Amino acid sequence: MRKVILGIAIVAAVTTANSQVLRLVRTDPVTYPTIVTATRLFGFDILADSITGLTTVSFELRYTGAQYVRLAAWKPRQLSRNNVYVLDRSDTATGVGSIHIAVFADDPSAQQNVANRTVVHLDFVVLPHTPHKTALQFDAINPEAVIAGPPPRLVPLRAQSVGIVVHSFVTVFPGDANNDGRVTQRDFSTVALYLGQGTTSGQVRGFRRDIPSTLWQPQRALAWEDEAATYADCDGSGDITLADALVVKINFDSTHALIGPLSDPLPSQQKAEKTHTGPTATIAFSEQAVRALALECLLPTDCSELELCSPDEQWNIDFFTSAPQCRRAWAILSSSVPRDAPTISLQWRSSTEVRVPPPTIVNAYALLDGTNSIVPVQPTLLSVPVQEYEQRCLWYYPHPASATVAIVTESAEEATLYACNGRAIHTYSLAAGTTVLDVSDLESGTYWLHTARCNVPVMIIR
Repeated sequence: MRKVILGIAIVAAVTTANSQVLRLVRTDPVTYPTIVTATRLFGFDILADSITGLTTVSFELRYTGAQYVRLAAWKPRQLSRNNVYVLDRSDTATGVGSIHIAVFADDPSAQQNVANRTVVHLDFVVLPHTPHKTALQFDAINPEAVIAGPPPRLVPLRAQSVGIVVHSFVTVFPGDANNDGRVTQRDFSTVALYLGQGTTSGQVRGFRRDIPSTLWQPQRALAWEDEAATYADCDGSGDITLADALVVKINFDSTHALIGPLSDPLPSQQKAEKTHTGPTATIAFSEQAVRALALECLLPTDCSELELCSPDEQWNIDFFTSAPQCRRAWAILSSSVPRDAPTISLQWRSSTEVRVPPPTIVNAYALLDGTNSIVPVQPTLLSVPVQEYEQRCLWYYPHPASATVAIVTESAEEATLYACNGRAIHTYSLAAGTTVLDVSDLESGTYWLHTARCNVPVMIIR
């Protein structure tokens, strides 16, 4: 029996020793915890993991790349607010970082029943001249802890290495969104892949270029946490929007010495022929000398097979992609002749017999001729032929309407009225039969009345 008890005690001691770990935990908000960015701070909390009764910790934090990374600050944490010693002995000539740390608990008796304590916090800064993709490694050397008694015990700790890669400055060419050395239709697809990412959305940490330009020349850019998204930010704004697709349009067919690897051509995909078209919407813009337009459209529900088309021969759709899960579609339209205050005609085309409303534009950008400037523009919906979009679920009168609208439906249901930019204005409860809606507070224009079964354009003129 004594042998069995002794064996259990040895196993318990080994398990306890193996579980006593000094860990480095990133504290700065990041999407990719193994990436740090030049010119930016990053930090670690040093955590004494699974150690009960901790009263003292000492170790040397050694790291590579000390010529690029410097200790910027340290802060006391849970173990002690008063008795913290930090000595930075890093050598920038050899590139060996060496920080010696000792922390004594302010009240050792209070540590008896506490299992995990944060020992100290360290902040580092990455210098701007750091080469892109420099690898850093952080190791705790000879970590030890004093555990409260009686009697007090000195125990060695295990330490976990942390590897980090620096994202620094890279060279970009505006329009080469996939960084393959040439601007082709594939760069439109790359922009679409990263649409919505950047500093505004907060999805991926992005950075604005110091001197953003659409000129076809090498430009210095701070690599994003997702490096591929750096090149998709064609205009250098720090956000990936439809304006970046217009930069692809500006520099189409341009080439430069390869920076990244050439990708294999995309396999051709045979699309189902679109045979069913929805009603046509006529949309106007006020800008002058417009050579191309980038549009973000609000998709109707159940629209996985939709495609945007333009029956207007003056405009060609150069690029189209959609994301049904977020009810958005993006398109680039261009004209061979610059247009002043242009109007365009758009409609949805579907491979299935689905009734869909005309396109609703949420955001729009215009590429101006001569200056190659990209400016946001406000679309105005001029007309939607109601007779082209008769609905079986409901109809209204009069059209166009003025102060009131009478809605006729076969069954009771909820309906929401949307502005042409996709903004919800009112929600109504429709009774079976006729429901009269007050629209006297609305401005002249075209609106959309949406139910679970259909969408109906409602034109108001005063």
